[in-house]
Amino acid sequence: MMIPTHCHLFVFLCICLLVTTADEDCTLTGYSIFDGCTCLNSSLTCFGEGGVKNLPPQSKIPRDVTVLTITGYVITRLDTSSMLGTLDELVNLDLSNNKIEIITEDSFSGKNFPKLKILSLEENNVNETTYVTDDTHIFKDLSSLQELNLRKAFTSNFTRSETFKDVFNSLDYRHLTKLILSGNDIEILNTEIFHHANKLEEIYLSGCNLIMVNNSTFTMTTLPQLKLLDLSNNNLMVFRDDVVEDFKTFDSNQTEVNLTGNPLECICTSMEFIKWLKNTSLVIEKEFLTCHDSDFTGRHMVDIDVSKFTCDDDDDADDKNVFEPTFHAQYVILFIIFGILGLLALIILFMRRNDILQFCMQVRQATKDAFDSHQTHYTYSGIQNAKRVTPEEAGVASV
Repeated sequence: MMIPTHCHLFVFLCICLLVTTADEDCTLTGYSIFDGCTCLNSSLTCFGEGGVKNLPPQSKIPRDVTVLTITGYVITRLDTSSMLGTLDELVNLDLSNNKIEIITEDSFSGKNFPKLKILSLEENNVNETTYVTDDTHIFKDLSSLQELNLRKAFTSNFTRSETFKDVFNSLDYRHLTKLILSGNDIEILNTEIFHHANKLEEIYLSGCNLIMVNNSTFTMTTLPQLKLLDLSNNNLMVFRDDVVEDFKTFDSNQTEVNLTGNPLECICTSMEFIKWLKNTSLVIEKEFLTCHDSDFTGRHMVDIDVSKFTCDDDDDADDKNVFEPTFHAQYVILFIIFGILGLLALIILFMRRNDILQFCMQVRQATKDAFDSHQTHYTYSGIQNAKRVTPEEAGVASV
C-alpha cells in the first residue's frame, strides 16, 4: 500500500519541528548549528551516520557543554586534546561506535575534563594506546569518574597485551562505582586489575571468553562495596577451592554474582563449589545452572549429590577427573588437527602403495648392484699362495 505524499511531508515537518525545538531550548553559550548535531539545554549530540558527515571542529563545541555525545564517525586516532580541548563543565562524554583504533596519551586526563563522571568508549576497535612516560596514561587523573563503559571497546590483541593491564593501573578508582568490560576477548583477568578499586559497586564481564578466575581477583577485601559481579556467558568450567573461598568473603545480603551461560562441569574439582552453591544466596538464578560434563549433562547443579562422586583421594584433582579449561581450549583442537593430518597421510600412502613398493624394489636392486661391484673374491688357491713364509723355509731357500 502506498503511503500518501502528504504523510511523508507531515513526518518530515514533525522531525524538523523537534530538531528546531531542541535547538531553541539550547542553553549553550555561542552554540551554532552544525550538520549532524543537535542541542538540548546543556547537552550536545552529534551523529556522523557511519562517517558520512564531518566531525564537528573544536570551535563548534561550546565550552560549557555538560553532556556531549559524538557517535557514528570514523575516528581512527583519538586525540581529545585537539578534537575537544578543555571542557571544564563536561560531566558525561559518549564516544561510542567511532571505529577508534588508537588513543593518544592524556586523551582523558583530569586537566581536560576535571568534572567528568561518565565516559563511554563502547563499540570501538582500540588496539593501541600511546604514552611517553608512566605519567601519561589515557585515564590519568580522572578523579571524578564514576562510570566507565568499555563494552566491546578493544581488540583481542590489545586485551591480551601488557598495555591492557597498564590502562587499569593508571585508572583513578577513587570514585569509580561502575565498570563495564563486557564483550571484550579477555580470557584471563590479571589478578591486580581491581586491587585499587575499593569503591566499585558494579563489574560487568559478560561475554569476555573468560576461561578461568584466579584467586584473589574478587574478594571482599579488594572490593568492599561490590553489589553486582556479572560473569555470565563466558567459558568458565571450574571454580577452584581458593576462588570459592574468595566468594565466601562477600556478604550475600549486599552482593550478587551472575554465573549463567557458562559451561560449568560437575566433576571432582567442583565439589566445594557445588557444596557452596547449594547453601549460598550470593549467586542469582543458581537454580538454572546446569552441568555440562558427560556424566551429569543437563542436570541442575544444586541437585547434584557430591557424595556420589568417585574421586581418588591419592590423586590431585588437577591430574584426575578434570580437563583444565586451557586443555579444552588449546589442546583438543591440536589433537583433532594432528588426527586429521595422520588420517590423510595414511590415505595417501594407501593410494600410492604400488608406486611405493616399486620404489623400494628399485632401491633394493640398486643397493645390491653397488655392493656386488665392490666385493672382492678370494679363492683357496690364492690364499695358499699368499700365506706367510716361515723362518725354516726361508733358511732352506738361502742354502
